[in-house]
Amino acid sequence: MTDEPLMSVKDLAEYLQVDMSTIYLWSQRGQIPAMKVGKMWRYRRSEIDDWLEERRTPSVEETSRRTD
Repeated sequence: MTDEPLMSVKDLAEYLQVDMSTIYLWSQRGQIPAMKVGKMWRYRRSEIDDWLEERRTPSVEETSRRTD
């Protein structure tokens, strides 16, 4: 178990710069790493950062290096 503090929906929405309703929707659909604590959604920043990295689109430089 980690001592990493959990983020709230509001915290995560601010971090990702999206609306809170988007965070709720993604959470309910299982599209984002989330957990329920009672009735409230919570998130680990490290899991969110990993999730973001998995979905990152390669830059033009990275794409051109692969074809060289």
